[in-house]
Amino acid sequence: MVQQLSNQKDWKAWQGIVYFGVLFVILVFQGFVLEPAFGLIGVLLGQLIFLASAIGVTKLHKTPLKEVFPVSKVSIRDIFGIIVFAIGAIISNLALSGFGMFIFPQDLTQVQGLSDFLYGNGLPAIVIVLIVSVTPAICEEAIMRGAFLSHFRGLKKDWLVCLIVGIAFGILHLSPIKFLSTGFLGACLAYLVIKKNNIILAAILHLMNNLLSSVSGVMSDPEAASEAAASLTSTNTLSFLGTFVMLGAIAPVLLYLGAVLLKTTKFSGKKFGIAIALSVVMFVAGVALPVIDASNRTVVAFTWSTTVTDEGARADFGIDEAGEYVIQIAGSTQNGGVDYRIEDADGNLVTTDSFESGLVTFSQTIELEAGHYSIYASENSDADSAEMTVQVSVLTPQ
Repeated sequence: MVQQLSNQKDWKAWQGIVYFGVLFVILVFQGFVLEPAFGLIGVLLGQLIFLASAIGVTKLHKTPLKEVFPVSKVSIRDIFGIIVFAIGAIISNLALSGFGMFIFPQDLTQVQGLSDFLYGNGLPAIVIVLIVSVTPAICEEAIMRGAFLSHFRGLKKDWLVCLIVGIAFGILHLSPIKFLSTGFLGACLAYLVIKKNNIILAAILHLMNNLLSSVSGVMSDPEAASEAAASLTSTNTLSFLGTFVMLGAIAPVLLYLGAVLLKTTKFSGKKFGIAIALSVVMFVAGVALPVIDASNRTVVAFTWSTTVTDEGARADFGIDEAGEYVIQIAGSTQNGGVDYRIEDADGNLVTTDSFESGLVTFSQTIELEAGHYSIYASENSDADSAEMTVQVSVLTPQ
């Protein structure tokens, strides 16, 4: 259970809610006054005000700083544990970010705007990394896992404290896309402080997470990042979500093993089995979602198995509504290559491609009118014939 302060009775939950309101006001002041006036330096000033507020609240309660911001020695085992736990938390963070993008794709432009502000300001990379990564790992831990969390140390349920801190941390990031990911990360950071009573471990995890995003932000091409954001805005499909679900599949196992190494929980075969089962479920879901997505988007699908001679072979399909479609031909040919062409009912060429003997992977997005179409396959080598088996699919775009 979370360790109590020496004067715990003076730290009340309602005061924590009031303090959160103060933090929100500081955040608004940072965003509307400091950042427009000083740019990225305004972010640094805002973080320092956050830190001052945490120390001020602690002094107001007349509580020793070492109790609100507990610091203790980090062992070698703790280092290994926090690395494993952090990898699991960061993977979860990325996966939940994908879920946020799936739900709120329209808010990606806001996220890209923040990225441009943080990494497109012309400041030296080391300065950007220090402000974006190091400062929040200190100041935000002081306010959220220090002063804010301390108001709820009197609660008997550790999970409830983690939930409250996580929700508050998610809200403070002012982004629907990031709410789930930052909220979960905030809960993980609270868990570390509650179980280890050492804010250093939470700061290390926070720093690792921030470094990943800031280094990638500094190294990325702003124009390419903007184009990617614009592309993702319309890519809220089940296939897109499945990628992130599969990415996060290993996280439950890593989080549990990290907690065991940190000695925040004892190893239990049952709990480890639950973690593995959860990972398996997530992996299967990650595989299944793209399949379901493709099934939902499929307009035409058939297997085409034939012998292609000099005279060629033909397969027909129909489109009921005009629009943009993805035409896919996947499979293989043996004993010779094959030329493909697709024509409409009037004999007009729609598209064409050619494959040598072996793997066939054809995928094109094409504007089609309603009507009938024919796929022609003709042998393109010196062989008398080519054996061909392919899966033909016509799908609506993602």
